Amino acid sequence: MRTIIICHNYLDESFASMSYHLANYLSENGSRVVFISKKPYFDQIQHFKKENGELILCSWPSKVKSTSLRDFIWFREIYQKYRPSFVIGHHNGSITSIMASKILSLGKVKTLEYYHTCSDQYIADKNGLSLRLRLFLFRRFLFFHLFCDRVICPSVYADQDLKSYFNFHFGRVILNPLSDRYQGARLKKETDNILISYLGRLDPTKNVVELISAFRQYLHQTTDSKIRLRIAGSGLLEKEIQVLIKGNAFIDYVGYLSYDRIDQYIGESQFVIVPSKFDNLPTVSLEALMNGVPLLISETVGTSHYLSHGLDSFIFSPEIEAMIGLFSRVEQCSREDLNRMSTEARSTFLRLFRIQEYFTAIEETLLDVSVSHS
Repeated sequence: MRTIIICHNYLDESFASMSYHLANYLSENGSRVVFISKKPYFDQIQHFKKENGELILCSWPSKVKSTSLRDFIWFREIYQKYRPSFVIGHHNGSITSIMASKILSLGKVKTLEYYHTCSDQYIADKNGLSLRLRLFLFRRFLFFHLFCDRVICPSVYADQDLKSYFNFHFGRVILNPLSDRYQGARLKKETDNILISYLGRLDPTKNVVELISAFRQYLHQTTDSKIRLRIAGSGLLEKEIQVLIKGNAFIDYVGYLSYDRIDQYIGESQFVIVPSKFDNLPTVSLEALMNGVPLLISETVGTSHYLSHGLDSFIFSPEIEAMIGLFSRVEQCSREDLNRMSTEARSTFLRLFRIQEYFTAIEETLLDVSVSHS
C-alpha cells in the first residue's frame, strides 16, 4: 500500500476542502494517507480504516510555524514509521515535510509543493523588494530546485510567475476545486438595484481602496445609479476603507464574515467583484461561480484566464478609469442579461472546478512524477 503525506488544514471549507476531500478519496481508494493538519489541531494521532485504505490524522508539535528543530525530529519519526512514497505540501508545513522526506529517503520520495501566492503579490504587499524579501525569494528558489519534483500551480498565471521568478520549469497547472454546495439560486431582493459584492482581505494588492474611489467617481457623474457596492472582509486597510465609505448610502461595509455565511452573502448578489492588482486563483471567485453569480474580475487575476468576457463575467483592467467604465457597463445590464450570466457562471464552475476532476489531475501527476523520476 502506498503512503501519501498531505500537509494542510483538515477542513471542509474554503480552499482547504480540496485537501480534505483528496485525503478521503485517496484513502478510500487504496492508499494510506497521513494528513498533518494545522487546523484543526490533533493532540493525538487518530487512525481511520477505510474501505480499501487508511487515513491517519495528526498535527505538528508547533502550532504556528512548523519549521523548528522539534518539528524536524517529530517528522523524522513520522517518516520512519510510515515510509511515504509521496508528500504533498501546502504553506510552511511543506518546508519541513518535503525537505526532511527528500533527505531521509536520499531523494526517493516524490514531492509536490503548492504555489498559492505569486511573487508579484508578495512584492507589492511588502512595498517593494526589501533585503528580507529578497532572501525569502532566494530561499524559495533553492527549495524548489533542490527539493521539489513538481510545483502545483492553481492557474496559468501562477505557472508563469513560477518560471519568471524562480526559473522552475516543473510546474503543473491544476485548478483548485471546490466541493459543490449549490442548492439552487437564492432569492434576490425584489428591487431594480444591482448589488456588487466584494469578499476578501483588505490589503493593498486587493485594490479595494481604488475600487471604492472608482465607484465614488462614477456616482459623481451618474444620476440615479442602480448599483450598490458591498464590502466584506478585514485586513490592513480596514480603517481606511471605513473612512472612505462613511456616509455613502451606495456603499455598505459588513466587516468580517464567518465561513458559514459566505454562500448567502454571495448568493444575494448580482455580481461578485475581484479587483486585485495581482492574484492567483482566489477562492471567492470559485465560490461565486459555484453559486451561479457572475464575476467582475481583473485581468491580472488567474481565474480570468478561464472565463469568457460578456458570458460568465466582465473582465477589466484594474485601474480606476477602467473600473469607472466597468460600472457603466454593469448599469446597462437587464434582468435577462443577469439571468443569462448567472446560468453561464454556474456552467463554468461545473465544467472546470468540480472536485472529481481535481482527483483525476492529482492521480495523473503522482503517476507522472513516479515514471519521470524512476
